[in-house]
Amino acid sequence: AILATHKLLYGHPETLSVIVGPTQRQSSELLRKVRRCLHNLQVPFTGDGDNAESAQIANGSRVVGLPDVGDNIRCFSSVDLLLLDEAARIPEETWLAVDPMIARSQGPVIAMSTPAGPTGFFWEAWTQGGAEWFRIQVPATRCPRFPPRVLERERRVASGELANRLTD
Repeated sequence: AILATHKLLYGHPETLSVIVGPTQRQSSELLRKVRRCLHNLQVPFTGDGDNAESAQIANGSRVVGLPDVGDNIRCFSSVDLLLLDEAARIPEETWLAVDPMIARSQGPVIAMSTPAGPTGFFWEAWTQGGAEWFRIQVPATRCPRFPPRVLERERRVASGELANRLTD
């Protein structure tokens, strides 16, 4: 959200940032955080007039939140910043639809996600993307939002230990 807000404020006029999530709700949540940043900075914004999930500031720069709908999101071009929220859950077809959006601008693609197994474009980029992708990994143990007891319970659930105890 901070990166998209920065692009709105300090990118060239009429900058376009696009947020894609596996659902509209997911992308709307990130857009809500962008709006909150603008509000906290006392930057007036409106919708862009075309997209229900959007924010636009006075210089014409805007951010649009889209769900994973493959062919239906192909209309955007010259995207300056492409944010993929929960990218591990975005299908390959959607990645193929949004990747050309940044061809002209060569803008950054930020693919952020929790893991979702060894499949899909996110997994491929993470494991075989080479120098084209810069990777940052933050384990849940480094995130202050998750108390250690919650992480321990999740570890036990993932390992099957907790499920085995419940069925015994």
